[in-house]
Amino acid sequence: MKTLLIVCLIALSYGVLAKNKKADDNKVKIAVYYESLCPDSKKFITTQLAPVWRDFRGLVKVKMVPYGKSTHDKINGNWSFICHHGPDECYGNKIQACVLKDRSLLDTEKMEIVICLMGQASPDKSIDTVCLKNLFISPSNYK
Repeated sequence: MKTLLIVCLIALSYGVLAKNKKADDNKVKIAVYYESLCPDSKKFITTQLAPVWRDFRGLVKVKMVPYGKSTHDKINGNWSFICHHGPDECYGNKIQACVLKDRSLLDTEKMEIVICLMGQASPDKSIDTVCLKNLFISPSNYK
């Protein structure tokens, strides 16, 4: 009897996981490669992507990649990044990458932070602005 119960629970778990996977399969997937200081990236994210994402949030899955035209090399065991708009952009890209990888945040929170940061005059220096404070997140988590 215990074995049957365990088998049923395992089958139910796989069914739930498969059902959740299928829900993501039905979403339109968008990957956005952008640069934190690029004027075109800022304009696209704040004026085009943000409204579409907010209107169709349950129907689209957006993967944000703050890398754009950057290049990287491993020099003496350390990674070195060269960004299209300079070192400040590399820093901004790294900050946003950290936010996007933070497992304690919901995907919607991550997206709202990126949208907010890209709407600032200096996204690379705006991590401690209203963008994080609105979500009650400590800016020190990303410094």
